[in-house]
Amino acid sequence: MKWMCQWALAGACATALSACAAQKSGEAAGYQYNDAGTVQAAYVFAGWDDRNCAQYRLEPRQEDVMVPTVMYVWDGAAFTQDQDACKHGEKAHESDHDEDR
Repeated sequence: MKWMCQWALAGACATALSACAAQKSGEAAGYQYNDAGTVQAAYVFAGWDDRNCAQYRLEPRQEDVMVPTVMYVWDGAAFTQDQDACKHGEKAHESDHDEDR
């Protein structure tokens, strides 16, 4: 198993997170970009709710960016504010998707 993770990490060196690493509270799982392709905000894992849904908040990555103070869930393909769309027991990883640029 260890060599599998090492091989996976070597193949995923361009990503900030890997499937072999556990996502901790405060770690970015994805990003929002502006029209120029610059990161504006990060979806940050905030913890699990009572339904076993991973909750995410947006954190600005630029000083002049304002973000809504709502919680997001991962629906298996994208982050959404629709709490009913969450994939129970599943967390998003940066390598799972590429937010619209």
